[in-house]
Amino acid sequence: MNLSESLILKNGTVTLFWIVFVFAIRIFAIRHLRKSKIKPIQKQNWITQTKRISEFLVLSGLIVIWSTEIKTFAISLIAVAAAVVIATKELIVCFTGGILKVVTAMYRVGDRIEIHGHRGEVVETDYFTTTLNELNHENPPQFTGKELTLPNSLLWSDVIKKELVIDHFRIHHFEVRTDRTQVGLHQKTLLEMANQSARPYLAEAKAAFESHTKKYEIHQPNPEPRVTLDLSEDDVTRYIVRLAAPAGKEGRIEQEILSNYIEAFPKKMDLNDHK
Repeated sequence: MNLSESLILKNGTVTLFWIVFVFAIRIFAIRHLRKSKIKPIQKQNWITQTKRISEFLVLSGLIVIWSTEIKTFAISLIAVAAAVVIATKELIVCFTGGILKVVTAMYRVGDRIEIHGHRGEVVETDYFTTTLNELNHENPPQFTGKELTLPNSLLWSDVIKKELVIDHFRIHHFEVRTDRTQVGLHQKTLLEMANQSARPYLAEAKAAFESHTKKYEIHQPNPEPRVTLDLSEDDVTRYIVRLAAPAGKEGRIEQEILSNYIEAFPKKMDLNDHK
């Protein structure tokens, strides 16, 4: 066996050992995470990061192990590399988009984002793609039951919209339309119902928003319920209800406010008529 063959055999053995070692640690870490008692979204995020780190370690190890051979063939591979770059341009853009996402912390598992007109909740990310549970564009958004896999190349060319989550609260808004009668009473009733629904968690939401404001020294939206008017359409009054709500419970809280409003408004109108 000549020197070249001996070196290849040695590097091949080290490569096999390195891959087995890294993936054994990866399997152990993922099993440990799955049995842990941390929150599901945080658990999935750590599992995803573990997968990405293991892939990076394997790739880095291969580069180090085969560095001598890589240097030896570097000049002869330039032409081949150029051809590969041209042929795999989209993959390279996706990969660099994945690196951009990691370095800038654009989003993580559990975030709700919109890319290239597609809206959804992030369930998996890697260096090439982002996987979403699709949400429709209604208010409140509803899961469509479809899973979207988007190339990370879009991160270079499209605006990424991410819903602001402070602690575990989101700012939620919806609208109610009526005619131009009893405008003040409609607004007052909606605000009362919004305050009633928000009362159990409003103190916690205020504390979270205040803490976020102090931490980043920037102005944050007011979490308290508010109802504003829009009279831009003829003969129609739009009431925009806005309040902080626990993430994932926005739709339930909206339905609670609307149900209470529908029930309470006729009673208030009767009382108002009798005054």
